[in-house]
Amino acid sequence: MTGVYLSLRVYFYQGLHHKYGKYLSTYIKNKSWHIRDFLAESNKIRDDLLIEIDLGDEGQLAKVHSLGTIVAKYYDASNLPSTEDLVRDINYFLDIYNFILENYNEKTDISVDEWIEVLSNKDIIDSKMYSILQIMNTFENKSALSSQIAEKRKELGFDDEKSYNPTIVHNSRRVKEYLNKKAIIGEDGKEIFWMRFFYGKDKKDGFEFKLKKELIEALETVDRDITEEGEDCMKNENYDSFYDYLVEKEYLFDKETIENYLLSLKVKPFAILTGNSGTGKTKLSQLFAQYLNDSEQTIENEINSISTKVLVGRSFKSGGWALNKNDLRDLIPIDEFENNYSILVDGFPAKGNLQVNPRLFYKGDELKQHLKELAEEDERQKVPLEILLD
Repeated sequence: MTGVYLSLRVYFYQGLHHKYGKYLSTYIKNKSWHIRDFLAESNKIRDDLLIEIDLGDEGQLAKVHSLGTIVAKYYDASNLPSTEDLVRDINYFLDIYNFILENYNEKTDISVDEWIEVLSNKDIIDSKMYSILQIMNTFENKSALSSQIAEKRKELGFDDEKSYNPTIVHNSRRVKEYLNKKAIIGEDGKEIFWMRFFYGKDKKDGFEFKLKKELIEALETVDRDITEEGEDCMKNENYDSFYDYLVEKEYLFDKETIENYLLSLKVKPFAILTGNSGTGKTKLSQLFAQYLNDSEQTIENEINSISTKVLVGRSFKSGGWALNKNDLRDLIPIDEFENNYSILVDGFPAKGNLQVNPRLFYKGDELKQHLKELAEEDERQKVPLEILLD
């Protein structure tokens, strides 16, 4: 039996194969599935359409074309349609195509603006994941093996890191839920998490991750401190961390103990410390109270400006930066707004989580030209930014 297909499918080009390697089929299959689900929910798929095609070929190219099919119609060679019917079907497919362009909200890939939003939010992309992404962004071709990332992380003081899979999984889940994306399902029916952030392929030394281009552009825009969880909560501007404060005061505690202590307070302010008498339980809490009190006393009564540093990156193109919201906490009651709320969307009740992710956009050709010249020198350099509150 021979015939011909009229099909609407996910666009495939050779560059995708270089990016995804053997996982190209998984990406193409998920992309077509997500779009087809959208069409089905919109009642746009006719009963006479197919969602799978058989090209009678076991080759890789035929497989990718088959998996990329969103919808198709088959015409048997012995019963080809009239010109009028064929034109009607082609127009129908064009209507579907235009409907997708105008109405489909991307459920597989993530845009630059979406990446900027989640990268600026520590509740979505935690500090460890952000550090990993920034490290990868320093490598040639923006790609690295886990072992190479571990070497760079060791230079930052994080020894014996064997696997980053748990970190990638947790962050990928949060990104998916926050941006309302679809799961990416592998050939074994299990969800694949790393494909949210990376392209990837097997190499003789291990599996190589490569940052997606939209993520690279977002990383050039977002300016955020690389501080591990446990040290970024409750800071004193005179010290890099509570641990440094203790060292300055000549109190020696195990660093892991301090991290666990701060994490416990961040998760739930009521914490119970257990241990033998004289091990420093009471003293630790007293010192932490002093640390916070010292921090509060450094805040001036009247704020005339906000000073910070921003990454040059590609700001001459994007026109601004995502700011660290911690720089604005003294000016804006961010914590009062960030919370879980009941919401109504077109009359439908749901739960929502409000996040404040400030961005600053500039105007001025001279500044734009200056930033372009700085970027040509070194995109990774930071420059001072002062917001005058007049």
